[in-house]
Amino acid sequence: ASFAEAQKLGLNFAEGSIQHIDTFWSNGIRYFNVLGPNHEVIEFCQIM
Repeated sequence: ASFAEAQKLGLNFAEGSIQHIDTFWSNGIRYFNVLGPNHEVIEFCQIM
């Protein structure tokens, strides 16, 4: 839901899609990064 909302808002994505790391936490994480107004990376993360 957050990724779709970020797309609707026209945010600049660092990778362009949801990423995942299976070895974090018990069941992994899913995340995406957007670029802020000063080109800082802002991460949205979901623990699975």
